[in-house]
Amino acid sequence: MAAVDPRFLAGGDPTGSDTFARYRYQAKLTLLQWLGTLLADGAVAVYAEHLEDILLEYEDHLVFMQVKTRSPGAGYWTADTVCSDGGGVDSLCRAYVVAKDTRCWFHLYLEGATSPSSATRDFIRDSSSASDSLRTKIKAMLAAAFGHEIGVELDDFLSRLKIVPNQPAQSDIDARCIRLLFRLLPSVAAGAIEELYNQLLQIVEGAQEALEPGLAPDAVSLDFLRAELDRLANTETPEADLAVAKRLTRVRLAQLLPSETAQAALLLVQRVLEDRPLTALEEKLLAAGANDGVVRDARSLRAMAEPRRLELLAGPETQSRQLEDVSNRVLLHARAVAQLCKTAGESADDLWARLVTDQALLDTDQSSLFNGDRHSLVGLLCCLSDECRFPWLAQ
Repeated sequence: MAAVDPRFLAGGDPTGSDTFARYRYQAKLTLLQWLGTLLADGAVAVYAEHLEDILLEYEDHLVFMQVKTRSPGAGYWTADTVCSDGGGVDSLCRAYVVAKDTRCWFHLYLEGATSPSSATRDFIRDSSSASDSLRTKIKAMLAAAFGHEIGVELDDFLSRLKIVPNQPAQSDIDARCIRLLFRLLPSVAAGAIEELYNQLLQIVEGAQEALEPGLAPDAVSLDFLRAELDRLANTETPEADLAVAKRLTRVRLAQLLPSETAQAALLLVQRVLEDRPLTALEEKLLAAGANDGVVRDARSLRAMAEPRRLELLAGPETQSRQLEDVSNRVLLHARAVAQLCKTAGESADDLWARLVTDQALLDTDQSSLFNGDRHSLVGLLCCLSDECRFPWLAQ
């Protein structure tokens, strides 16, 4: 496959057509990917709204990313949903038509979790294993994108397609970005971190709009003057120049950050961006200092409790009220134990051990929603932490 300069791929309308909330969420995911350029093997540049929602440029390949959000309480993503009109795979089919002859891959990023059904699980694990019904739907989308019937293109596209669920919730993504900057820049004051985050986000949003770099928040006066002269001259902007305006480079980011970044925090950046990104629960545990074993156990208990929690949420209103009561009691208990750990100088691992072995936790389930199972109640706490209601540290 040939290499390609992303500047010469047709970029479409720089303003986009989605709702403002989705656009803002997409900008914050773009910012996370821009931070990923700090990694030694990370992308060298990130394009905002260029052919796809996000385009990653590596030394020898490209990754096209389509981002899909969901309403709170909308439930799981399924293979059928993402392969339906507007589900995300259709957009990547259109990107494939433009870029299929280049060395590139196509990723669908999903806010939240996917269905545990075998059909969805198999498709997420390996898109090439798509069922006959999914292949039929994707083939039709590719044919529509090409404007004619297709053959080998279907298998080629599926071999390059990856579904990446569990992206941070819209309610948590600001906090996630700020926490990541705190870890990268531990010597920078909290107020300065928030200012830096807002500045970086403004730059990303300017790139989404293909704003002339001379008009961006980090432009110097000479850049601004040059941009104003170009605007007054009313010259048409070539496609390649539009792409440059959307390009966020590793060099540009390094110029905006303090010279000293915490190298150990780059591991957290990598884990946030990997194919199975950290959930809010995992990130909070790691930020609190929990070891990998605790994180794995927390993930397992959350998975054990989540079906029962969803069952209660979908049931009669009285059950939902009882669940909220139990949740509040569990949170109250966990916060008290976290404070005891803080006073005793104990770690997040100690906090986990206390909660898992704490018989008093059973008193929080007065309605017996979880059948007197202490581990299920810790799993419920993990679900609540995934909703950013418990940080695994005394506040």
